Amino acid sequence: MKKRKLILLLFFPVFYACTSSTAARLEKLSDEVNRDCPMIIDAYTVCDSTSYSKKNHQFTYYFTLVNYPENPNSIDAIKQHMEQIIPESVRTNPQMEQFRRLEVKMDYRYYSSINGKLLFSISVTP
Repeated sequence: MKKRKLILLLFFPVFYACTSSTAARLEKLSDEVNRDCPMIIDAYTVCDSTSYSKKNHQFTYYFTLVNYPENPNSIDAIKQHMEQIIPESVRTNPQMEQFRRLEVKMDYRYYSSINGKLLFSISVTP
């Protein structure tokens, strides 16, 4: 159940059929998602915000990991798990079709709730 909630947020299907540029649509998508942030995904994950970089053609999700033992083994286990789930979902989830078609690089960054430091990031290129 937790995986489903996370996947739904990660692949929030908000694209517009307007004639605006791709960059403008992706910036608008980021703004729309950010209006609902911070968003609790599950007992361990909060989506803090998103951003779109026109320069890198990259859409980024920023998450904070909460309520978990912050030790290297726990972080590695979470990272390994997410490294399997995220790329597969980006490549196969029908809600990600727009991102794939537009060849957007997806970046997922996970930060510590304890010290605010980046714990790990996962990038998926088209």
